[in-house]
Parts: sequence; structure tokens; C-alpha cells
Amino acid sequence: IVFKSWKSGFHLQQLLHNGCTNEKRISTNIYLLLMFICLFMQKIFLPVVRYAKGSVSLIKCVKFFVLNMKEVIATGRKQFRDIIDKYCKYEKRNHRINLSQLFSA
Repeated sequence: IVFKSWKSGFHLQQLLHNGCTNEKRISTNIYLLLMFICLFMQKIFLPVVRYAKGSVSLIKCVKFFVLNMKEVIATGRKQFRDIIDKYCKYEKRNHRINLSQLFSA
């Protein structure tokens, strides 16, 4: 799930285009992206998990924050909690369990 969120949410395929054949440039891009992902996890995702009421989906959180970074920065504390509740939470499932339910079981 972590790798899928990185790959899909951060759009790794779009950052490294096919025309780039310079090995140093490719490795630099990969390292910069990994550093950005570490910063995202430490400064955005973990505080969101602590702040949210309930379980937060990493994939949904990454996709939402990457696409809506300006709006997230401009929101207040109350609006931020509403955004997390609306866009970043696991959906409720009756027929199978989600990742958060699996860990708590």
C-alpha cells in the first residue's frame, strides 16, 4: 500500500520521462522524490493521522494533497478537519475489512 501510494499518488511515471537517458539525472530525480516523500510522511501524513478522528487512508491522503496543495494551505483548522473527514478517510465496509480494521483486530 505504501509503494502504491507513492507510485500512484506522486505520479512517478510522469516525473521520469522516456527521453531522459542520463543516469545521474535519473538517480538525482529519484533521490529528490524519495526525500520529498519522507518529508510528506513526516510533516503532512503523520500529523493528519494524529489530528483525524478515525483511520486515514495513505493512498487517499497522498492523492488529495498532491492535487489540492494550495487549497489545503489556505484552509483553517475547522475546514482542515472537514477536508480530512471527506477526502482522506477509509470508506466504511460491511462485507470486508479495511487496513485500519485489520491492524486493530
